[in-house]
Amino acid sequence: SMLTAPMIACEFDFKYADYFDAFRSMIFEKVCPGIGCALLFGNIWYAMMAAKLAGKTGRTDITALPYGINTPAGFLTVYMVMLPICFKHSPKY
Repeated sequence: SMLTAPMIACEFDFKYADYFDAFRSMIFEKVCPGIGCALLFGNIWYAMMAAKLAGKTGRTDITALPYGINTPAGFLTVYMVMLPICFKHSPKY
């Protein structure tokens, strides 16, 4: 499967229960709060820059570019890169 391929490539022993427990912990305790903070501050920053540009140019049609993440790429990075590395280098596993 798509989740097993990077683990086999990294040559480490794993149990699916451990994998999914670590995944749940990583996503909901580290990744999601980090994404939430990044989205909040990124959107505030872009809104401030739009307001600054509108004030400088005197135009009223300036808008901020929406700040966000590429969700598929974000989760692929977590599943295929971050979690296998976590398993390979974690002293628990």
